[in-house]
Amino acid sequence: MILVWYLLNIYFNIYNKLVLKAVPFPYTITTFQFASGSFFITLMWLFNLHPKPRLSLQQYAKILPLALIHMMGNVFTNMSLGKVAVSFTHTIKAMEPFFSVLFSVLLLGQVFYFILSAPS
Repeated sequence: MILVWYLLNIYFNIYNKLVLKAVPFPYTITTFQFASGSFFITLMWLFNLHPKPRLSLQQYAKILPLALIHMMGNVFTNMSLGKVAVSFTHTIKAMEPFFSVLFSVLLLGQVFYFILSAPS
């Protein structure tokens, strides 16, 4: 499953690069991608293929900032794919785990012990 996810991500980024060459509007492409995802999950809910979550307003309020940050991450990825090589974008995205650990320490106070985290 991880291999499929990784391969689909590579295909997605390469195809995005091709689309951005033909249609150089990263905001429009990102909006279409999110609208497509919303459409398909709505169909899944309507046909009971996936349970619809029952969320309170407080839960929506907690999710909204994360959703906005995720959306901006996709916008910036699409902007990057439109401006630089796919390999460079992948190199930058590969640094995400480093910054996740750094910001977890700085913002959440979580300290990671790499010896304990390493696979045995």
